[in-house]
Amino acid sequence: MRCHLVKWVVSLGCGWALAFSWSARAVDGAQAGGIVTQLSGRWVSTEHVTFTNPNRAGSAFFLDVVIAPDGKFQGTWDEYSCISYPGPYSTMTISCSRVQRPAKVRGRFDLNARSGEIELDRLGRTSFAYTLGTELLLELPKDWLKQGDAVLYTSNLARQAK
Repeated sequence: MRCHLVKWVVSLGCGWALAFSWSARAVDGAQAGGIVTQLSGRWVSTEHVTFTNPNRAGSAFFLDVVIAPDGKFQGTWDEYSCISYPGPYSTMTISCSRVQRPAKVRGRFDLNARSGEIELDRLGRTSFAYTLGTELLLELPKDWLKQGDAVLYTSNLARQAK
């Protein structure tokens, strides 16, 4: 048996990201089946995100997805719109809220490789890496949009009650 902390990060263009994570746990040869059980269900990002690092502003995106037992998922994604203001101790605070223009998202988790593929309507399709802990974190490749500066897009998701 090995002990793993799983973290999923999905990075999307235009400052979008999604993340899920689960706590560390012992795993064995039946790990993929256990992860499917843990992933199955509805996962949702928060309506608001805050950054103190200006380089991270615009890197998160909203997700609301249902993951099937076979690793396929579908739902909606959305952008965050951000404003900045002075914070304590001369720091800059960047506060972001959903734009409220959701679009469809679909994809599939590769449970053995801790990766997957995601298709975001209006943006395109790309691979992602994920980590599973108390939240699910999705991370898209920095250069997947092939426009402008490379941005690491991520999304953090929390499991929703059934």
